[in-house]
Amino acid sequence: MVKYLYVEIAEALRDDIQKGVYGIHQKLPSETDLANQFSTTRLTIRKAIDLLVKQHVVVRDRNRGTYVLATQSKISSGSSGLVGFTEASKQFQLDVSTRVLDLRRTIVYPDYVASKLDLAPQEPVWQIERLRMADGEAMTHEQIYLKQKILPELTAHEAQGSLYRLIEQTIPIGYANQELEAVVLEKRLK
Repeated sequence: MVKYLYVEIAEALRDDIQKGVYGIHQKLPSETDLANQFSTTRLTIRKAIDLLVKQHVVVRDRNRGTYVLATQSKISSGSSGLVGFTEASKQFQLDVSTRVLDLRRTIVYPDYVASKLDLAPQEPVWQIERLRMADGEAMTHEQIYLKQKILPELTAHEAQGSLYRLIEQTIPIGYANQELEAVVLEKRLK
């Protein structure tokens, strides 16, 4: 049976990831650099990376590159269903609070938001900035974009609670997509 070059390259990259050549959350070399490394074309590299994406080995961010995902066994949040910050914190018996820093309805947002949310031109969204606390300590700084039609009326008081719970009062959630980045909080947020 013939094995395609892109499959061989995907297997080689997966082996490198398993051996620790590329660590969890580490950015892979660019397609051009990988094409040079494997003496092939960028198209072949792109197909190899597409295969790794389908296998949940890496994730591709159009603007920043391709990153190694943590193995399934290391991901615990959501393993038994959709679990938000509020629900996860309460499982650990933490006192949860939320400070809404900004809540506004807008038709001005980055192109990647329009693409990810599949927005029509100038479709209104809620832009929400929140600081999530556990036992009084800042844990997450969230910048959220949410189609306004999902929650037509949203108050700052409502935005202090679980957005998942609010949404599920009117529509079931099949899945959620979050992008997380570890950062040091600015002094104004502490």
